[in-house]
Amino acid sequence: MNNLSKNTTHILRDILHRPEADDAPGSAKALQQILRFKTRTAHRPTHGQLLRWWMNAAIVLEHAQFTGHPPTASEGATNQMLCWIRNQRRARLDPLKEVFLDAVPGWDWAPRTSHWEERVEQLATFVAQHDRRPSTHARSKQERSLANWMQYQCLRLRAKPYPRDRANRLRAIPYVVPSTDGA
Repeated sequence: MNNLSKNTTHILRDILHRPEADDAPGSAKALQQILRFKTRTAHRPTHGQLLRWWMNAAIVLEHAQFTGHPPTASEGATNQMLCWIRNQRRARLDPLKEVFLDAVPGWDWAPRTSHWEERVEQLATFVAQHDRRPSTHARSKQERSLANWMQYQCLRLRAKPYPRDRANRLRAIPYVVPSTDGA
C-alpha cells in the first residue's frame, strides 16, 4: 500500500471517476496514474498528516473541476483552506503531491505573478484602444480599478527596488510611466 490511506484513496477515486475527456491534464486517467505512483520521502509524515493533506487536496480538486480554479476568498473559502493552498505553493512538496496539484484545473504556483501579467496586459490593451491612460475619475469601475493599479505600479517603480523586467514592460506602454530626466 502506498502513502495514501484507504479512505482518502476512496474519496479521490470517487472524484476521479466523474466522466470527462481522457486527454485533459486533470483527467481521471492522468490522476489515476498519480494515485498508483509510490513515493519515498526522507521525512515520513504521520498518517493523520497524510490524510489531512489528501482530504484538502480532494476538496481543492473537486472545487476546481466545477469552477476551473482552486477555491478563493471571494467564493467563501475558509481561511484554513486558503492558508493550506498558500502553504502548498510555498512548501517543498514531494513529487506525487506536485504532480497532483499540477493536474488541478487552474492551479497556479505563482498567482501574484499571473495577476500582474493579466493586469499589465489589460493596461496595454486599454491604452491601445483608447490612446490614453485609464482615469481614476472614469464612470467605469473597471477603468478606475485599472487606473488605481497603474498608479500604484508607478509609485512602486519610483520607490526602488522594482523588478527590472516589470519596469521595462510598464515603460513600453505609451502614456503609462511619465518620463523623467534620464529615464
